[in-house]
Amino acid sequence: LKKGITTFVDFREGGIDGINLLKKALKNIPINVIILGRLGYYHTKTQIKQNSIMPDFLKTELKSLLENCDGVGISGSKFTATKEGDYEVYCTYKELKSNTVTFTVNSSSESSKEFKSNVVVEDYTGTWCPFCPRIAYKLSELEKKTTQLIPVAVHDASGRSDPFHYDKAAEMGTAFGVTGFPWAVLNRSVKWNEVEASVLSLTELKSKVGVAIESSLSGVSLSVKVKAKFSDDYSTSNLKYIVLLLEDGLIADQRNNADYGYGDADPLVDFVHDNVLRIVLTSSPFGEAIPSGSTKKGSIFEKSISYEIPDSYTKEKLEIVALIVKEDKSVINARHSSIGKTQTFEEL
Repeated sequence: LKKGITTFVDFREGGIDGINLLKKALKNIPINVIILGRLGYYHTKTQIKQNSIMPDFLKTELKSLLENCDGVGISGSKFTATKEGDYEVYCTYKELKSNTVTFTVNSSSESSKEFKSNVVVEDYTGTWCPFCPRIAYKLSELEKKTTQLIPVAVHDASGRSDPFHYDKAAEMGTAFGVTGFPWAVLNRSVKWNEVEASVLSLTELKSKVGVAIESSLSGVSLSVKVKAKFSDDYSTSNLKYIVLLLEDGLIADQRNNADYGYGDADPLVDFVHDNVLRIVLTSSPFGEAIPSGSTKKGSIFEKSISYEIPDSYTKEKLEIVALIVKEDKSVINARHSSIGKTQTFEEL
């Protein structure tokens, strides 16, 4: 049970006695049980060749057997799958055909894979906010210690002037409990306490979801493909994917009230703003649904997106961020990439 096993299937010899013995052994074990019984009778080779029917004296015993188990196990019907996928299984006897059962086969090596965890820190900020350089500096220092940090600067004018204002910043802030500035949200789950160890400890975790980004640029036409690979079953988890477009190197004066690492001038003239959220490429900053059939163990989800880059963006300084999130909006895993790269999954 600790390993996630939920169902036990047994092909039980010994007729009724064998079935009752197995039921007794499993009586107090909280697991689903499928018992396939079998009569203590075997055809001879000649009877098999002649396709002989069951002797009449065994029919009463078979009736009792079926009343006490989930079916009859059939020997000599072994099948070994050669590739992953869904398989329909049924039995036939002369003109009769059983119900069809569908089984999904996954490679054990694929389903046991784990992936590097990347950590998203969304920094709710503004050029008008004199306290906000504090978190910007801490995130820039943290980027020197790990490549698994994905900072996103969400500029919210909050009724003031901010040249990098994202029009859905307030909606996002409300969803994630933002009540002041600066305010950083860790993996869309909790407020970051501004302690480096809180982020670095998450980068040491292993994820069951891998993320990769492919992108290309033709003139101003950006093509993005986001991929997610699942080594666990998330088919009932209502997962979503989100794609963000960030820009580095944006220049604007930044209000400041102390030396947080950039000096104590106010304002910080021509301050360089990095990781600025420019636009969300999905229909919502909270994501679009991933089909449940694409989140089964061993599955790979892919989604292609096209976007025409405005002249006001500097193409060479853009970055793509892809997030896979749960129903509660928290991030399972994420990835970031500059434009023109083809990533592979970060398998451990």
